[in-house]
Amino acid sequence: MTAATVLREPSAWLRAAGAAQVCRIRRMGLDPDSTTGPALLAPLVGTLSNPDPQDDRRCDRCSRYCPPGEGYAVMLYRPTLALALIVGLCPVHAAVEGVSADV
Repeated sequence: MTAATVLREPSAWLRAAGAAQVCRIRRMGLDPDSTTGPALLAPLVGTLSNPDPQDDRRCDRCSRYCPPGEGYAVMLYRPTLALALIVGLCPVHAAVEGVSADV
């Protein structure tokens, strides 16, 4: 397993998905802009409760499952100072973000 890529120039889709998650986090009473902490880590889409094992390799953009042995990209996107979002993408959508999907 390789380290997650940190996205620096996200697509319009990723910026919009990140903005939606920022809104959800604010509705939960958390501050994704905090300069004093805590830092927040969350998935781009979905929740962390009762995950389906296949969700760990499902594209956040198209929902396609990428089985082991097929490329899949795991990335971090920081839409705000204190928030990092975990992003998983199939090879096609990873290429849109300018990264390669590792096997």
